[in-house]
Amino acid sequence: MISLDAIRAAALAWHDAGVCVLPTAGDGSKRPGVGSWTQYQGEQYPRTHLAATNAAGIGLVCGAVSGGLEMLELEGRAVAEGALGQLDELVAAAGLTGLWLRLTAEQGAYVERTPSGGLHILYRIDGAQVPGNTALARRPSNPAELAAAPRERVKVLAETRGEGGYVVVAPSHGPTHPTGQPWEVTTGRAGQVPTITAAEREQLHRLFRSLDRMPEPERQAEPPRVPRPRVDGTVSPGDAYAAQVDWSDVLEPHGWTEVHRPGGGQIRYWRRPEKTLGISATTNARGTDRFHNFSTSGWPFEAEQSYSKFGAYALLNHGGDHSAAARELSRQGYGTPTTSNAAAEQRAAIAGLTGSGDRGTTMDAAEQWDDPLPLGWQAALPPFPTDALPSTLARFVRGLALEVQTPADLPGSVVLGILAACVGGRVVVVVRRGWREPTNLFVVPVMPPGSRKSAVISVCRAPLTEAEVALAEQVGQLIRDRRTEREIREQLADTAKRAAAKDGDPVKIMEAQEAVRVAEQVVVPAYPRLTASDATPEALITLLANQGGRIAAISAEAGIFTSLTGRYSKSPNLDPILMAHAGDAILVDRRGREPERVDAPALTLVASIQPFALRELVERPDFGGRGVLARILWALPVDNTGHRDVEPPEMPERDREAYRHLIYDLALTMAERDTPALVALSEAARKVHLEYHRAVEYRLRRGGELGADLVREWGSKLAGAVARIAGCLHAATASLADPISEATMRAAVELGDYYQAHAVAALAASGDDKATADARLLLSWLVDKGLALFKLRDLQRTGPKTLRKAADARPVLDDLAEKGWIREHQGGGWEVHPHAARLLKAGDTGDTGDNPSISAVHDLSHSVAPVVAQPGDTGDNSEPVALAVASVAPAGDNPGDNLSHSPSRGNTEPVAPVAPVAPLWPDDGDTCPVCRWPLNSTAHFQNCEATR
Repeated sequence: MISLDAIRAAALAWHDAGVCVLPTAGDGSKRPGVGSWTQYQGEQYPRTHLAATNAAGIGLVCGAVSGGLEMLELEGRAVAEGALGQLDELVAAAGLTGLWLRLTAEQGAYVERTPSGGLHILYRIDGAQVPGNTALARRPSNPAELAAAPRERVKVLAETRGEGGYVVVAPSHGPTHPTGQPWEVTTGRAGQVPTITAAEREQLHRLFRSLDRMPEPERQAEPPRVPRPRVDGTVSPGDAYAAQVDWSDVLEPHGWTEVHRPGGGQIRYWRRPEKTLGISATTNARGTDRFHNFSTSGWPFEAEQSYSKFGAYALLNHGGDHSAAARELSRQGYGTPTTSNAAAEQRAAIAGLTGSGDRGTTMDAAEQWDDPLPLGWQAALPPFPTDALPSTLARFVRGLALEVQTPADLPGSVVLGILAACVGGRVVVVVRRGWREPTNLFVVPVMPPGSRKSAVISVCRAPLTEAEVALAEQVGQLIRDRRTEREIREQLADTAKRAAAKDGDPVKIMEAQEAVRVAEQVVVPAYPRLTASDATPEALITLLANQGGRIAAISAEAGIFTSLTGRYSKSPNLDPILMAHAGDAILVDRRGREPERVDAPALTLVASIQPFALRELVERPDFGGRGVLARILWALPVDNTGHRDVEPPEMPERDREAYRHLIYDLALTMAERDTPALVALSEAARKVHLEYHRAVEYRLRRGGELGADLVREWGSKLAGAVARIAGCLHAATASLADPISEATMRAAVELGDYYQAHAVAALAASGDDKATADARLLLSWLVDKGLALFKLRDLQRTGPKTLRKAADARPVLDDLAEKGWIREHQGGGWEVHPHAARLLKAGDTGDTGDNPSISAVHDLSHSVAPVVAQPGDTGDNSEPVALAVASVAPAGDNPGDNLSHSPSRGNTEPVAPVAPVAPLWPDDGDTCPVCRWPLNSTAHFQNCEATR
């Protein structure tokens, strides 16, 4: 028998944990027993009412009013049908066992069993708004269920209670539920729930969505399928392809990984590229041979959409161009040749141009086309100036680029962002009187899927995470003591208030007021945080307020970027982002809560987005017009996928350890500062910066390098960004009591020039020169019209209005022909590259696809991690590749090797010198007798014992 005292105790425990608690009606409806309860979606129900309730049950209001509370429910029918067993298998396959245990079994978890045999899992979400109630999995009602309730054709298997939702919890019993059965806690106790991130929530929900058994709805977005077989008895290439290939043939070449196949059956679970945990999609989950994508980052697939094998192939390989996909599959031998379709029309069109009818289709000549040169930013961009970094960081960047086989741009930019995460908010550069620059940075490399962003960011971030853990351990006991004292003081204050309310004695009222003041004076500090992985602008303000005004948002995924810039809103709140970059004070008033104030915010952002997302951002006026894009240091590394060494040499451990010590010590040292250090420029550095500032100002003129609208806005902040970079480099190499040196400022200027070139390319949607813009316009028109052959008169009749005159069109046609997008046809007019649609879209990624030559999109003379020859192979049987790999400076050539702050991990010995990196291909066949690598190869210098 559940006592009334137990109900009241649970209600007060939830209330004291910051959750809005309401008594139930007790009529079997499970509804709140307070009449209209909408007001309690935004404010707490009085504690005194809960202490005196006579209800047989209680419920919790989810969402912001309860500190971001959400309830995830697995219905009793789902449990009875074996859903828990399915979830256990999925959790293990997805690598989410730790998250599942944290939510269901470990200390701090809260799980309860419902009267129907279902489960409630409660948790709070950190750094994101809680969405409304959401059905995650359903199935059609079975015959028995339809007979009992004919109108209920669908049964829910899993759902959530989110913002504005309400859930009944234990120990509710008796008249609360129609069965009279109680809710029972199976793990945890009232008032305690774990906290998870928005990313973890999304991973959890994907697992539950995979339980969905609703039939696949009709999709209007997909083009109608050709009947099988056709009227003339032939089979289409798409249908033949779908019948002959497995989903692994479609997905795995593009980085998708199969993670689970229950019982070897037909349902399969997949994980998208660049992801190491969780489930992103399923195939055949609903009895149809279709691919269903859950992920919002599963580009090019749309979230919560399904695709056939042919639809997925067309999207992955031809930019969604079904015609081009069908032609390519036909060329590969799929389907039955036919003369009754568009191929015959194409041959007729060719015959009309050539005067003959026996040429065949243009697909016969598809292999004779080379990939075209790019339009826009993919053309040659400067390499990352690794030598501009302090020597310890430079060696690490080179070693990591070689080990992970990425361009040096990626680890170089990430390391610069990590440096800013350490010193942002703790170092301010005084450029001159009245001009100060904080040292937090926004750094965003732009790379396509499969380019190993996650691996790079994880390695670079590791020592920062280690420092964060160490800081938390230092104050953990103090936080627990303060929290206990605060809880005791609040209980004493509640007792005093009840005593004063009972008889209204003025003395007791004064005692209650004093008890409340004493309780409020006990401040419970937040656990130290240096980084966040996912946060909305609103959650960001809270993080900044709790962390002394500084935080670094770091993620290999675009999630942190999209969260900060409006994942949950069509009109994103960009003000906190802009103010946290500039260091302007933030003051936010919130309904029912104390105002939050951050006097000198310092947000550092390190994130990576895909090229198509960059193009979308550039085209959004709310980003360009508000200045978000102008604050970002853009890096556009070459996509070297397909040219990576599958067995690269590892980074020397001494270089890895030197980097770890530097970042770890710097992060701890800066965290101990209460006020930012003001660092001035030396006279020589001031002159360098002044000269650079004048040069930048000249470039901002109309027609100058930085004269285009959006690029101009970015360029106006470049001199300040260089000062910030100089402050970061200085903090890693010298005492903060010293001024910034000329050498450090020149290194910062070199980095500024690199980011200028990449920013001009990144913002090219509004910054293309006229020739490039016209070429893109004409090519887009050709693709949209689906033209394989055209003449000048076609362009003059229906082409873009600005290019209908021959004098305007000729230079553009010549440009496209020179770059390989079109070519003159022997019968007159021009042929269009057969893969133009795919390549035009893929061109924004810098990856031209089929052609393994990278020279079309980037000059490989820059520091892309080279392919290393196998032992004993001098490269005599291979095409030589000219790779200029910069040499690594020995330790001690930079003041950064002698840090000014005290090392906390034994970083007292100098780092051993690293031998210079040799060219890729040796001039002769001499090999080392110890390691059998060529004597002047990179692998020999970095791995052989004879060189150590």
